[in-house]
Amino acid sequence: MRWYTDQNNLLCVGLTQSSGEQSFRIETPLYSKTSINKSMTEEDIKLIGSFPEDWPHDKAISEKVTSAAQKLFKEKLINW
Repeated sequence: MRWYTDQNNLLCVGLTQSSGEQSFRIETPLYSKTSINKSMTEEDIKLIGSFPEDWPHDKAISEKVTSAAQKLFKEKLINW
């Protein structure tokens, strides 16, 4: 699981398969001033407050990921 910015600098969380195909993606409404490509840590998951295996069924996961991203990347964000 990784934090990354897409081609428009939108901050996302995703999982990519070995084939390079994306199998999971959560977009935040946050834009970064710079490119981000960082592995997610245990601390990041604790800050989100939900385990990755539960995310497909967590109706509030987008809000949780966005809240964690605001805290983790506040210096790099354009719109927060």
